Amino acid sequence: SDVVSEYLIYLNYDDYLLNEENPFEKKLIGHAGVILCSSFFQAERFKKRFPERELNVFHFPHGVHDTFINARSEQSFDAKSVCIVGRLSARYDWKLIYEVVTQLFDVTFSFVGDFDAGAQVDDRSDWKKTQDAVLSLPNVKHIQGLKHCQTPTYYWETAVNWIPYMASLSFIRACCPLKLPDGLASGHQVISADVPECRLYPEWVKIYKCVDEAVDLISAALRNADTPEGRKRQLAQIEFARKNNWAERAKRLTTILTRDSTNA
Repeated sequence: SDVVSEYLIYLNYDDYLLNEENPFEKKLIGHAGVILCSSFFQAERFKKRFPERELNVFHFPHGVHDTFINARSEQSFDAKSVCIVGRLSARYDWKLIYEVVTQLFDVTFSFVGDFDAGAQVDDRSDWKKTQDAVLSLPNVKHIQGLKHCQTPTYYWETAVNWIPYMASLSFIRACCPLKLPDGLASGHQVISADVPECRLYPEWVKIYKCVDEAVDLISAALRNADTPEGRKRQLAQIEFARKNNWAERAKRLTTILTRDSTNA
């Protein structure tokens, strides 16, 4: 409260409150000169909740880290493989995952991430058993113990990047998944559950709403991955990712901070 508003920025990374009212957040939004939201969903939500601050709320999504831009785009990759990178938790739709993986029995699915058995975002009690069933399938690999910075090659070496979240969860609707910029940087097709942030990239991200759609999209992506058209698309997606790296986000932030707030 002792910081002048024009020098105070509120960065909303995720919605951990799950629709609970936080008086401190309300005060912060009222006082901060700039409110940045990683997800478009959250930015729009804040504008509706705090219409008097609408001109001070900005969508500021994650940028692409340069180390994730595919340095092996001209090399071969496994055209029958899918990777899922991130902590394994109840935020994944494990029932849908199980059905997809068992239908695509000739495809290798690599889950790259540690288990997350901490506080979850809902009260489902059956997800862990289904998770165990998925990881025991013969066409599934589980890679653990890596830092985020050690995961780029898994994106590069697989034909499809999959974001299999439980799209109905409040937390997921309000998030900007790191899987999104990381997957875009690989050049390989990104397939996602109906996460609002992923809808913003229709040219590069395909959205499914059920098991059959997920199977069809993954199958089509695998068929087209190692074709002349697929390779051309890969290079175009990598170039798109370059134009959305953190250096470009820094320019965007400078523009926001130096704007004329009276005409924002």
